[in-house]
Amino acid sequence: MLFYYALVTITAYILLWIGYQVFLHPLSKYPGPFVAKLSNIYNGYYAWKRCLHLTTLKNQQKCGSVIRQGPNKLIFNSVEALRDIYKTDRTTKTKDYVALGPSLSIHTIFTVVDKIAHRHRRRLIGEVLSDRSILTFEPIINTQANIFLQNLSSHSKLSQPVNMSQETRWYGMNIAALLTFGYDLSLQTDEENRFLLTVLDVGTFANSVLLQFPLLREWKLGVLMMLPAFRVVEKYFALVERLITSRTAEANDAKHDLYSFVADSLGVEGAEGIRKSELWAEANIFLAAAGDTTRTALSATFFYLSRNPVSYQRLAAEIRSTFTSGDEICGAKLASCTYLRACIDEALRLASPVSGILWRDFSPFPHPFTVASHSTPPAQSSE
Repeated sequence: MLFYYALVTITAYILLWIGYQVFLHPLSKYPGPFVAKLSNIYNGYYAWKRCLHLTTLKNQQKCGSVIRQGPNKLIFNSVEALRDIYKTDRTTKTKDYVALGPSLSIHTIFTVVDKIAHRHRRRLIGEVLSDRSILTFEPIINTQANIFLQNLSSHSKLSQPVNMSQETRWYGMNIAALLTFGYDLSLQTDEENRFLLTVLDVGTFANSVLLQFPLLREWKLGVLMMLPAFRVVEKYFALVERLITSRTAEANDAKHDLYSFVADSLGVEGAEGIRKSELWAEANIFLAAAGDTTRTALSATFFYLSRNPVSYQRLAAEIRSTFTSGDEICGAKLASCTYLRACIDEALRLASPVSGILWRDFSPFPHPFTVASHSTPPAQSSE
């Protein structure tokens, strides 16, 4: 009899909770998938299936530009909402981002939630990506570009098809490693270190799932998603350690790279500094972010140009009228190619390097927050 009463009580509680989530919750007026109103498992499941971006698009096409896709989550699809959410001091990354770090206590520029700490970290690391810094780094980029072109030429002479996504990734990842720790992975010419791409692929997949359903990390289940790369994870750690130790053994200014900019801040207390334990985490993020965004930009640009002959002819005319030789393709002269920049920007619009949902919380929490004329209620717990 006691079991019967307990079962009835639990069932009644669940039904009342579901009723509240669906009909009485502050976000109940917004349309969205039924399951998503009950748990973040919905987003985690479709992230695990690698189709969350497509599922979100279908939901928007079905329900409109504002959908409820989580117990306490709204997704907006408008330029106005983009500005309101990402270009304001009233929003911050959700606490779920901590699940993407190497541990729940080590933060990176991507996972740090505190806006002041993120601003300092971004200013520090962003120095290596400034226009002046990239101009100094340009000869190394040109060397890698020449290898890239030589590889394409070799394929063309043999009439072989080229996997541009793969070629551009080796190119981009090589530049990322050189820009981070001045280390040449030789991915374009040697297969030895290409295993690291497998680890990065699996890690990116795991992070995508964890961001949508962070409880997996708290339940210590995130490691299960790394099993496909289990055999090479130790090799990856050893490679990253070699990157760091080989660079730290040199003078801080021995090379023009990320380390030369952050070395003086290592071990410094407070928001201005970077703990030595965070250096590996930053290197890991920088490799994946810099390498894969370069791959996406290049391969997507080549893809769409190959299918738009008018755009291709216009771009070719601009480049050939601006430069007389490959040695001239650099600096201010390169920056003057406005149609080239437009092609890259359009390719990134069509094929974004980050196709997931970059959730944001708003603060201060007690007050409503307006997004694209929609007044959202104070935030509640996500689960």
